Amino acid sequence: MTSRITLKNSVKIVDNEYVIKPKKQSLENIFTYLDSRSFNYFPPILKEEDNYIYYGYIKDIDAPLEQKLNDIIILASILHD
Repeated sequence: MTSRITLKNSVKIVDNEYVIKPKKQSLENIFTYLDSRSFNYFPPILKEEDNYIYYGYIKDIDAPLEQKLNDIIILASILHD
């Protein structure tokens, strides 16, 4: 079976189902920080290897640009509260 792979910079999106991203650092510190800020808006990790991380793919939603911008502002404020 052939998979459809979309490349965006160093990230591969496979069949619009999961994302393969090169692993640059340990995620433990990042997730500890995000949890300490009550921030849980990140995609699920499906699998983690030595050099790559496999995330669930989150499809874009059909929402007005103004709503998306407002959501980004709210998410940034959660991290910097």
